[in-house]
Amino acid sequence: MKTVAIHQPSYLVWPPLLEKMALADAFIYLDDAEFTKRSEIHRNRILAPQGPQWISVPNKAHRGELICDVKGANREWAHQHRTTICHFYRRSSGYQLCQESFAALYEDPPALLSEVNIATTEWLRNQIGITTPTLRSSELCIGTKGWERVLDLCLAVGAKRYLTGTGSLDYLNFEAFREAGIEVLVQRYRHDPYPQQFGLPEFYSHLSTIDMLFNMGPGCLDEILRRGLWEPAPGHGDPGATINLYEERHAAQD
Repeated sequence: MKTVAIHQPSYLVWPPLLEKMALADAFIYLDDAEFTKRSEIHRNRILAPQGPQWISVPNKAHRGELICDVKGANREWAHQHRTTICHFYRRSSGYQLCQESFAALYEDPPALLSEVNIATTEWLRNQIGITTPTLRSSELCIGTKGWERVLDLCLAVGAKRYLTGTGSLDYLNFEAFREAGIEVLVQRYRHDPYPQQFGLPEFYSHLSTIDMLFNMGPGCLDEILRRGLWEPAPGHGDPGATINLYEERHAAQD
């Protein structure tokens, strides 16, 4: 069964996106979707001594502009981000293992935001060992919009299973996917605690994957996958049922 996941290219992505990528047979960067300012497309959170802190890539996005066309506002942000991240994570064991390749990401950043985001995602997935083939929606020349676009992208690559997040519950036509012979599973990621630095009194979730990578090292992929549970989308299975794709994946390999 060919499993596909689709997501907009985002900056220093968080673990649930990488779980989707790792469990898929093909991952599509939805790079020709419309840019939205209040999203993680151009920003994410890291952990500072005082708690979570946002870092954002300044950009020149215009209303209705596609992600693949958005340009960065300047190149100064790259030095600032590298310096800030190094300052906060320089003592973590995971950062020390990959600091040179991480710093190289920021030496000559691409002018387009989508290229910055894809570069950081590819770096993260390579560090933790995800080998899923990727492609870009802009390469497939699909002209439909909304949920029909998602369905057509899945059909274009021969998907039989589509992995999606809870946000899709508001707009996907699950019946159309079922009629097309594509099973839809909805992600229910558990943000369980893992070791974090600074000795803060509480665990902070919903951070960029670099926090888990730098604190736990390149072996953190299993930790990401263990936190994932999936449930059938409406009309695609028993309501309330859960599927552990991590266990299913390991059983298939044995």
